[in-house]
Amino acid sequence: MATAAKKSEKKELSTEKLTELAKDLYLANLGVYGKIYEVIGEKVDLYNEKRADLFKDLVKSGEKVQKTAEQRLKETEDRIKNLELVKDMKLEDRIKELRENFTTLKEKLTKKKEEASAEIKTSAAKAKPKAKAKTKAAEVQSEKEVAAA
Repeated sequence: MATAAKKSEKKELSTEKLTELAKDLYLANLGVYGKIYEVIGEKVDLYNEKRADLFKDLVKSGEKVQKTAEQRLKETEDRIKNLELVKDMKLEDRIKELRENFTTLKEKLTKKKEEASAEIKTSAAKAKPKAKAKTKAAEVQSEKEVAAA
């Protein structure tokens, strides 16, 4: 019977150890949840402190996005209006307008060409008397040399 008492005593010790182990596991789990709550609580407090600044930053960012969107919308509307004007314009009118632009450009280029040509002629006319004077001076010098010989 001594062995039965020892077995019963071992079972009680095992039950006590298991009960204590289960209690420790339960307390450890509570400790984990408590630690999580502390960390999250610190983060929440930090977030609450920065919330006003974050909100202001988000408002500024939203204003920038809205301004950009409005600007792009206006640009798009302007492009659409221009396309509608071109679409509404008859093809013959558009061709006439392009021809007028071409003629104007051609006249400007012709005028510039004539001005450049006139400038070249003026420069050449100024250069000819000097060349003639040099040629005459060379002829006179040759005649002097021939006469001296």
